[in-house]
Amino acid sequence: MKKYIAVIISLIIFIGYAMSKARTPNDNENGKVYKFLTAHSGSAPATVPNAYQFAELPLVYGGRLKPYDTLARNALRVISDSENIYHKIDGKSVKIPPAVWLLDTISGNERRNDYRCFRIYNLELIDKLGLPDRSKERYKYEPAEIYGDHEIDHNHGDGHSHKVTRRQFILEEARSASEVDVKKRNVYQTSVLSLAKKINLYDHLTISHITQEVPDDMVVLSYNQLSQFIGSNSPRPIPTEKGEWESVIFMNVRKFGGEEATASWSAMRDMLASWKKDDYGAFNEALATFKKVSQENIAKTQSFLDEKEKTIEEREANIEKELAGLTGKELFEKRESILTWAFNSRSYLDSQRDLWGVALSKMSFERFFNHMSPFYVSMAFYVMLFIISCFGLLFWREHFWKAAFVGFAVTFIVHTFAVWCRWYISGYPPVTNLYSSAIFIGWGVGLVGIVLELMYKRFFGVLVSAIAGYICLFISVNLSGDGDTMGTMVAVLDTKFWLATHVITITLGYTATFLAGGIGLIWIVAKLFGGVTKQFDKELHRAMYGVICYGMFLSFVGTVLGGLWADDSWGRFWGWDPKENGALMIVLWNAVILHAKWAHIIKTKGMAALCLFGNVVTAWSWFGVNLLSVGLHSYGFTSSGAFWLGLFALIHLLLIILCSLPLKCWDVLKEEIVDASPEKA
Repeated sequence: MKKYIAVIISLIIFIGYAMSKARTPNDNENGKVYKFLTAHSGSAPATVPNAYQFAELPLVYGGRLKPYDTLARNALRVISDSENIYHKIDGKSVKIPPAVWLLDTISGNERRNDYRCFRIYNLELIDKLGLPDRSKERYKYEPAEIYGDHEIDHNHGDGHSHKVTRRQFILEEARSASEVDVKKRNVYQTSVLSLAKKINLYDHLTISHITQEVPDDMVVLSYNQLSQFIGSNSPRPIPTEKGEWESVIFMNVRKFGGEEATASWSAMRDMLASWKKDDYGAFNEALATFKKVSQENIAKTQSFLDEKEKTIEEREANIEKELAGLTGKELFEKRESILTWAFNSRSYLDSQRDLWGVALSKMSFERFFNHMSPFYVSMAFYVMLFIISCFGLLFWREHFWKAAFVGFAVTFIVHTFAVWCRWYISGYPPVTNLYSSAIFIGWGVGLVGIVLELMYKRFFGVLVSAIAGYICLFISVNLSGDGDTMGTMVAVLDTKFWLATHVITITLGYTATFLAGGIGLIWIVAKLFGGVTKQFDKELHRAMYGVICYGMFLSFVGTVLGGLWADDSWGRFWGWDPKENGALMIVLWNAVILHAKWAHIIKTKGMAALCLFGNVVTAWSWFGVNLLSVGLHSYGFTSSGAFWLGLFALIHLLLIILCSLPLKCWDVLKEEIVDASPEKA
């Protein structure tokens, strides 16, 4: 029984924590919403509000159907740089449920003025706005401090100045900053543009949900003034009978088109009005009405789509009748016209079927995914695995290895589940943008790491996977600042076949190259600090060689598939685009490593050095080419990350220089490290 204690403890810790995060909160007296509202008001509400049912309501925003829960979390990620915001009650910081924050914001409840959700991190901007120092609260500010009547003197630098509100000042400064080339903007200008983006999103949330009825004589004027909040760029939660999703404000001024008020809009109006007054009984009734009427509209749209399909089928069945009597060019053109119509009609029908059918069934699951946050769970697990592995290298090796491997297996399952969730929700293969590539590379390292650990049982598979997994997920967190990470695909990328072949293959090539570099790093650390036996040296050498072969194959195949995709999309196989060149660099560098080994030019130390530089090459291909802001692969552009990419390369270059020194120098350095250790001191 003793030999299973480490396994049992590891299972309890890892599985227990994962299961605790998987418990989705519900609408009851023990729920987070009810507890927060009780703490805020000082007394328990007479009725438990069904806020989480509201959070599962669907809406179209950012090009896809999503629940209000996702809108709330994505908006907070943009406005506050975090999904988690807190409100002080009796001197204690209490977490605000995202659903409550969003309902208070769009309904106009007075509570929203107390929520410090706007994060302004630039001290110069804070000083110009005359805002108080909130360094101890992560520079968070209330909407009232941004949208209030407080006036400041806006000096234009040309001798002219005028009094403006803080919001006006920010928007005017942002307008000036936007005229500066992105590469020439300073920190202040970047911060102003970031804050203006947050204000714009907050405006879209609030104004697009205005429910006050517009008088008939003000409809045209209101429509013109609010046009930017009426179109497709604003949240659209109202399903209509005609197969469209509309915003609340559009349904408010739709009298411009002569339509009567719909039951869905009336129910939404009553729902938000009830929440604004803290009348949760009326809110629940209006919510139930909205869900019922919306479902009726959805059913009517589905019937409309069924009729549309019958029309297509009938015309396809009668195509020969339409072509009867036609010959030559007229026959060819008529046939092409009908086939094109049928193809376009079916494509539209398929997209609408997904929007009004499959996608609607995922709202509850997406809220569960948002709450569990399996990627954050995986990040916590990777840190735990690193600590367990470090202890295992010092003592109780066998017990810690069992605990680490079992924990590693659970972590990989959670990470795999998270990748699958994104695949299921979005309907696209797991790699579609930089964010998803980061989480997929971390997953790929874990996959190969498990194989290496089963082969050698030396901890280096766990260590490399833990480090790479955490770094990749940390990168993904910093890439999620724009909000929805499952947004609309760029047209040229909207093809599931190439996303499932080229993108996954080339990303696994990145994975293998990074993993080989990680093993090289393990060898260097072990050589300097713990010594490397001949057996361990041989195992690490074999591991690096095997992974590089695996990476060479995937990188080459992925690059060829990329060329075929380019030929399909742009009519040329290769165009020396920076992204294409980056992929080719990985293939060539892996080939250099393999040829150096086969020609007996390098041994383990040399292979470790070359694998480390492979990390630099891959990082450049992954992120560096995006910093050039040129080429056809504009979907991956990012204006940040140059500093961290440079630091990453510098650290690796220093390690490579270390590898270039003779092993005698390593022995001297090792002795100096031992002499300087606390035990010797």
